[in-house]
Order: sequence, then structure tokens, then C-alpha cells
Amino acid sequence: MRSRTYKWLLGPYGRAFLYVAPRHQEGIPLEQTFFSRCDVGSDRRPYMRDLAHVGGAPRFDMGERDHFVALEMAAIGMQMLAEWGIEAVSARLRMLNDRLANALHGLDVEIPEPRVCAPHILSLGFPGGMPANLVAALAEKNWFAAARLGRLRISPHVYNDEEDVARFVTALHHVLRYLR
Repeated sequence: MRSRTYKWLLGPYGRAFLYVAPRHQEGIPLEQTFFSRCDVGSDRRPYMRDLAHVGGAPRFDMGERDHFVALEMAAIGMQMLAEWGIEAVSARLRMLNDRLANALHGLDVEIPEPRVCAPHILSLGFPGGMPANLVAALAEKNWFAAARLGRLRISPHVYNDEEDVARFVTALHHVLRYLR
């Protein structure tokens, strides 16, 4: 199981955590780093004394694991999540997305039923196809969403609030009017 830290764990980009079941911990890692090996290092002669992998899950560590600031940021994010609780974060993001979906009714977009939505993502469809340059036009207004398979992926975060939702809806209305 893998979890990136920048969304649900409230940490920085470029961090992820991976659980490797004990029965798989002697497997071959995807990334071949020097510290996943028993004795490889740029300060050693010869450079590659022992290429065998270290034992256990550490052999699966990523190449930039020594970026200590990002590790501290990830740890603080996980502490915040533990204090707030997953249910509270999920409810907050669900509320923002519900508010967003309700505000978009009447606009020429397809809004999925709440029962098929994740609490933190709203994916809008467009009956005639997503307008070209929609994502770029939103970005020009400092609103960031992503194109995903012809849909617009909107993903509020815990730092967003109801005013952000209202401003995004206004921006989306304006951009769609301009692009059509």
C-alpha cells in the first residue's frame, strides 16, 4: 500500500510512504539506490563492495530519502491528520465538494452523483467535450484544476474554505462563457 503525502497526509510533494508486507520484503526494489545495497558508497574504494540488497523493507526506500526537511514536513502533516482525524478531514472536503457541486447546477456541466464521488475530488464532465484550454484559462486566474480523461478534476484541500469555492465557481462561469 502506498500513500503520497501531499494530499491526505498533508505533507510536501515528492514524498510517499509504502507498506511492504513481510512476505515481500526480500523482493527486488523498483529503484536501485546505493543505500538499498549492503556496501555501496561514493566515499568508498571500491565504490561497489557489496551489491546485495539490504534486508527488509528499507531496500524499497526512494532515492531522495535524505531530504530531511521534507521528512519533517511529512511527519508534521501526519501529526495534524492524527489530531484532526480522518473523518473530520473527509467531512470537510466532502462539504466543500458538495457546496461546489450545488453551485455548479444550472451550468452546462455533468456533475456525478455524490454516491460515486470521493470526498476530496469532484470530476466534471462536459456534454460537448471539455473546452480546449479550460485548464490553462483557469490557471491564468490562479485557479488550478487538472484535465483527466476529458473531465475537469477539482480537488479542494483542507486549507480551502467556502469563499474559495464561491470564487472558483465565479471564475469557472467566466472562463466557460469566454471559451464557448
